[in-house]
Amino acid sequence: MVFRKKHSLKKFRPEFFCLLFALLILSCSGGSPEPYLSLKTAELAVEEALEKDRDAVFSIALFSEEEILWTLSKGMADPEKKIPVNSETLFAIGSVSKVFTAAAVMKLADAGRLDPDAPVGHYLPDFVMASPEYEEMTVAMLLDHGSGLSGSHYRGGFTDTPWAAYRPEAYESIRQSRLKHRPGYMHVYCNDGFTVAELVVEAVTGMAFTAYVEKELLAPLGMDKSRYTLRAFPEGSYAASVIGGTALPMESVNLHGAGGLYSTVSDLSRFAAMIMARGLVNGKPFFSSEALQKMEQNRTKNTFRLVDTDYLAFGLGWDNVAHPGPGSLGIRALTKNGGTSSYRSEFWVLPEEKLGLAILSANAAQASLGAMAEKIILTGLVEKGRLSRLPEKKAASGIQPLTPEEGLMDAIAGPYANYSNVFRVKALSADSIDVEIRAGSEWKTYLGGLRYHEDGWFVSDPHGSPAIGFQEADSRRYMVIRSDAGYYSTEIPLAEQLKKEILPSEAWRKRTGRTWLAADEPGFFYFFYYGLSPAYRLEMLEELPGYVFAVGNGAWQPLMPDQAGHRADMSLLIPMALGRDLSDLEMVYRNGEEWFRYAGTLYRPLDSLESLQKGGQTSLRVTEEGMTRWIRLETEAKESFLSIDLADTGRWRLFDQIFEQQDMGDGPADIALDPGRGPYYLGFYAESGKIMGLSLR
Repeated sequence: MVFRKKHSLKKFRPEFFCLLFALLILSCSGGSPEPYLSLKTAELAVEEALEKDRDAVFSIALFSEEEILWTLSKGMADPEKKIPVNSETLFAIGSVSKVFTAAAVMKLADAGRLDPDAPVGHYLPDFVMASPEYEEMTVAMLLDHGSGLSGSHYRGGFTDTPWAAYRPEAYESIRQSRLKHRPGYMHVYCNDGFTVAELVVEAVTGMAFTAYVEKELLAPLGMDKSRYTLRAFPEGSYAASVIGGTALPMESVNLHGAGGLYSTVSDLSRFAAMIMARGLVNGKPFFSSEALQKMEQNRTKNTFRLVDTDYLAFGLGWDNVAHPGPGSLGIRALTKNGGTSSYRSEFWVLPEEKLGLAILSANAAQASLGAMAEKIILTGLVEKGRLSRLPEKKAASGIQPLTPEEGLMDAIAGPYANYSNVFRVKALSADSIDVEIRAGSEWKTYLGGLRYHEDGWFVSDPHGSPAIGFQEADSRRYMVIRSDAGYYSTEIPLAEQLKKEILPSEAWRKRTGRTWLAADEPGFFYFFYYGLSPAYRLEMLEELPGYVFAVGNGAWQPLMPDQAGHRADMSLLIPMALGRDLSDLEMVYRNGEEWFRYAGTLYRPLDSLESLQKGGQTSLRVTEEGMTRWIRLETEAKESFLSIDLADTGRWRLFDQIFEQQDMGDGPADIALDPGRGPYYLGFYAESGKIMGLSLR
């Protein structure tokens, strides 16, 4: 672990780093007598995280307007060459990139070249959608999650080599899709808005989006390390993605506006310093205070929100423009987190306190970075003398159980859903419920034994956390979850109640229970390294005969099928976060087979695959650009052996009968197949005309 001294943001040079951290005593009035307790807090949190994720690496910095107070680095940027992480190591910052996209738009607004409140179509004449209300969508709505766009086109968004085709293909898919709500009606997290915002910036400037951000934001701020994944970075300059001790190829994040920037904690401190200085850089105007104020406004006020907390009160690019943790103490904090396949990040700026924090991590899937960031920033506020002590955990409320009003238990019972889960509320008695969640073919307890209390929430312990409440709005009923964060609580709509609808047509009933496989994923999709399943099923639930569910990779999304048998449409309206990433499903007919397109990906029916029997051999040729060749491998009671011979370049993935990935590669292989896991399925991803030979013995 390497500790760094504080240093000037304006005069900082990497060669002035010390190898060991010198303990410094804070001198501010009312400050802690301990040396940098915030650093010790960070160190303890990192050590705890490393107990869960052994390959995790971290780069953390606490900074003021004038200087970096301390940095903490842990792990190897390049595990093979033993290059340690430091404050100049690049990490993918994921959705923290959204703040820079919003800043790029507002920089153009400062110059009088763009009006963020103008319709998107004013700058993109070819922007059309299947819903006529798209004309009401403004540029600002792309940046505050109020656009009404369905969500996120992930196909090819994360790859192991830069893929320039991502944005044009995502944009075309967006143009062919429907809105999930009228623009401005509500705000729900949406990556696609930032993909469209890239195009707006390009239309106004005549420059590539990435080039504009680098020239007008990164370079003037001295963020000379930060960059987009237009090409591979030098080895050792970035924190490697690692699985089981093995380093993976560099992750290219192709949705540049939504999540494509790599940065360092030192670079992020420079951007934060500009915000703290209200747009000044080296004492000179760089960004107007009016533009910053517009970015920092709570854009969700007076819109459909359901809950009255500051959690996920979006600004332009920001997740929280007044985080409820520090906010409960009278301190304003701008916050944004981010995540990709391998990386997670937290970025906090407290403008009035002149304090900021960046946490960048790789391979730390189980770490609670939000809680880590909050504890570090609060400790820093104690050190500054802004707080006399850390806030204490709230005492148990002692709320007494109460019998609910007549009819409530019947009204709230039944199924609910969000973008990835289906729940069921069951009444246990006159005043208590269980909340169950659908997992595979079973219902499992999500929260059990919740009793109705006098504050109108169902809770299971004296602290009242977590608690479940129910609200009606716009002729819909919602389940809301309240969580205790220690000294404050947050509320978020968890799911929308589903109602029994018209029984689907015979065409849809025949499709339920069947499996489809992704047919056009690019072979260098980064989620392949994490075993992403290619399989989706269409399912129906007995208690909800009017819905069809798209089920894949553990997620269940409810769809409303038409009677003609051609489409099943998204139907949820859940603000904030859990109504994100929705999609319509459209049946597509190819060569007499029923395929479907869902969330930008094309799926083909499993039951139409060609088969290879034991003792046979064959060759697969990719005949259509961008399409995966699939084959079923029929194994017997005894162990079988698969030989793969790649005469050309390409990638293959091998799955068992339940589509758990067994192996993947991009060259020849001999693989022993367990007879208890067959039949197996093999996908071949390559350019048109490429060939793979197979033999099964």
